[in-house]
Amino acid sequence: MGSDSFVKAKLAASPRRLESMFGSAKTNSKAGKRTSRAVRAITMWWVIINEPERCENPPTAIGEDFMCTLPDIMATAAEGVNPAEISIVHASGGVTDENGFVRLVSTIYKTAAEIDTEGTVEGPYVWGGPPMIGVPTTIGFTDDSPEVHLVIRDHGPPEEDPADLISQLTRFTDPFCEALGGTNVCIDVGSTAFAGSVEDNTSKKDVGPFPGSADLGVESGSDATLIRVGDALQAVANIYIPSSNRS
Repeated sequence: MGSDSFVKAKLAASPRRLESMFGSAKTNSKAGKRTSRAVRAITMWWVIINEPERCENPPTAIGEDFMCTLPDIMATAAEGVNPAEISIVHASGGVTDENGFVRLVSTIYKTAAEIDTEGTVEGPYVWGGPPMIGVPTTIGFTDDSPEVHLVIRDHGPPEEDPADLISQLTRFTDPFCEALGGTNVCIDVGSTAFAGSVEDNTSKKDVGPFPGSADLGVESGSDATLIRVGDALQAVANIYIPSSNRS
């Protein structure tokens, strides 16, 4: 499947995609064999903004040091241009324990050129967010001091079959999400942001509910640490999913 048809297929599969960074929509039902509903499959996504000074919607609610927010990503998707050189790629995936806790760890390295991210609807892929940002290539991490956002996504109860679970932990819209005919409500539940810096440093921030996630958002006490060292970024996130998601 070519890149144009892939984008069209993904948009057709999720007509409300612009409602959230990784939005979902209802279709028909499909489900595999499940483990206990007390646990959840969770993914984390890097949102690397290489040229944050080109964003137009500063998130003043979270501090003057930040230059970009969700509307910038949505505008990039809608307009088909990417002046801020935004890249959204898979960071990590894991399964919560029965108390709703999961620790997610990831490292991403600076790249000298765009990254080939093209995949198929049926097969693996590493990009996230609106397809226009990540298909067939994405910018990657290219700037010396990018603004970094992390997004946490809930994929519902984990599948028992190992291959099915892998798809849940590695894709932003897996086959068991409503958007692709499954029964799971896959939604963005948490996010945090780190201002750009040219210095090696370690910074810890709270992870709050993703805009619009309401009572399904991550619980208080969720946090993420970003480590900048040389040409690498490392993230360690401690995430608590509310009991309302696990009923």
